[in-house]
Amino acid sequence: MARKKKNPDIDLETGEVLTEATAKVTNIQDKKTEMQKLREENERLQKQIAAIAQENMILRRQARQPETGPLVPKFIDKNTLERLDDPDWYYSALDTQGIRMIMEKKTGKWMRLSRANYMRHYGRIPNDWLVTPIDGNNRNLDINNWVAISKKEFFQNTDYSFESDGESKTEKKVNLDTGELLGEHADE
Repeated sequence: MARKKKNPDIDLETGEVLTEATAKVTNIQDKKTEMQKLREENERLQKQIAAIAQENMILRRQARQPETGPLVPKFIDKNTLERLDDPDWYYSALDTQGIRMIMEKKTGKWMRLSRANYMRHYGRIPNDWLVTPIDGNNRNLDINNWVAISKKEFFQNTDYSFESDGESKTEKKVNLDTGELLGEHADE
């Protein structure tokens, strides 16, 4: 059985044939040079991150946003913002109407706690569906008080109607089970 001769390593810069030991030393030097380049690139990226963080801080101050945490939309009361220790939600706050809102981790979007709670118990809700309270009380967060219905069905079962600019003309709320008027508009 004939032994195959090992191809010698060749220095690409000088073209000379290298011994095995010289080839290993050259390989180690190449690795060190590569590591140094990676360190320099890492330092450059760290400087970019620091500059972006500084710019973000300045923009947050100008927009009167908290220095850390989420950007808070205008409909959220910044004074009620609190971080949650929850697997699905980051933050909780009240909106300008006093309704509890949460920020979902998966999407980073704010939504009413009632909708998020309904989704936690029953799964995703189609885009053209609403979650509405059975008793007409938006602050009653009991999961048995909420039902998901299509927007079409909701508007058929209630006297809500809208102007062309989206402003509500009538705001009568109807109990979807009994058909009776609910809440403050029941006397109309």
